[in-house]
Amino acid sequence: MNARLCLAVLSCTLLAACGSDPAREALVAEQSAAFAADPEFEQVTYPDRQPAPAQSGAEGISRIQVGMSDTEVREILSSPDSEDVGLSGRAFNPFYWGPNQSRATWTYKGKGRIIFDRNMYTKTMKVVRVIHNPEQP
Repeated sequence: MNARLCLAVLSCTLLAACGSDPAREALVAEQSAAFAADPEFEQVTYPDRQPAPAQSGAEGISRIQVGMSDTEVREILSSPDSEDVGLSGRAFNPFYWGPNQSRATWTYKGKGRIIFDRNMYTKTMKVVRVIHNPEQP
């Protein structure tokens, strides 16, 4: 019993010692302030990391390919004009853990529709069909 009590006290002491170090926290704060005050820090830009401008008309939707993720589609076309989500029959099968459990349809006025397969467990969406329709209401 005494061995367990000593082990518990020793464990609590070690955990408390690892918690916070005022000297370390002060050093990190000082380095962060010095880094933020550096004039060159404000001038750093990454032109290759800026998102591409949204495409207009049929040019944008023609760049969408089957297998793209929803974030890739948003980078090309920006946000959709409307979104619709629906469940498939596989969503009600308790033993099915794969894709095609729900579908999401993004509609772009004057461009068309993009249909995604949405996995309910991983929350990922992949393009399964692109419908070009310049007369899309």
